[in-house]
Amino acid sequence: MPMTPPDYAWHFTAGSAFAHDNGTTGTLAPVVIGGDVTLPTGRIVACDPFVLLGSGDAEPFAVT
Repeated sequence: MPMTPPDYAWHFTAGSAFAHDNGTTGTLAPVVIGGDVTLPTGRIVACDPFVLLGSGDAEPFAVT
């Protein structure tokens, strides 16, 4: 029987509340439009910034 994937929709829903282990709580803010992004090389890298960003280990890929 296949496992059901977790529901991550609340991570992207403004107003969703969450609690930290230390007892503090937070609420997600609405998405803010930041404007256009210019990619002169047409390449982008997506990664966990605490693991790979700046290390050169993540391979860029083309976007359209």
